[in-house]
Amino acid sequence: MTLRTSLSRGPSFTHFPFYPIPLLISGTPHSISFHLKGFAMFRKIIATSSSWATIPIRLALAAIFFAHGAGKVFGSFGGPGLNNFINQGPAPFSFMRPAWLWWGAAAVSELLGAILVFLGLLTRVGAFLLACTMVTAIIAVHWPAGFIAKGGYEYPLALLAMSLALLVAGGGMASVDRNLSSGRRR
Repeated sequence: MTLRTSLSRGPSFTHFPFYPIPLLISGTPHSISFHLKGFAMFRKIIATSSSWATIPIRLALAAIFFAHGAGKVFGSFGGPGLNNFINQGPAPFSFMRPAWLWWGAAAVSELLGAILVFLGLLTRVGAFLLACTMVTAIIAVHWPAGFIAKGGYEYPLALLAMSLALLVAGGGMASVDRNLSSGRRR
């Protein structure tokens, strides 16, 4: 019996992931519909391309951002550590208040995004975190220096492009996303 068939008969959920649902929701068709929409959204997020080309992009991007994120959060690789990083001064944009919160979000986004991208687990979410960090870095920090000058935005732009490629393609063949989606192709 499929999920759709069991739902059409009413809220008698005997399948593993769905049996606690009657305890959590009222059982109305609207709440069941909402749950299924959330499940469909999760499936869209983990859907991935059937390409092997994402593997070198994922590994390179994860290595770069793991080193940067671990340095900012833990002080590894000669980084400042979280306390020094979040107290470095004003945020890049005036609307980013309190500044320590935005600096902390950037540091954790780099570390968490790198781990997700490396594993290929929720690759699009990890790539989105990294892309947001790079857009902010390009506009607020690197843009004034120009394109290829020291401290310019050439390198952050390449990292942004890699993040956007993973945001579009997903984790690819060798990813946890691929395993979770049971090999379904997009």
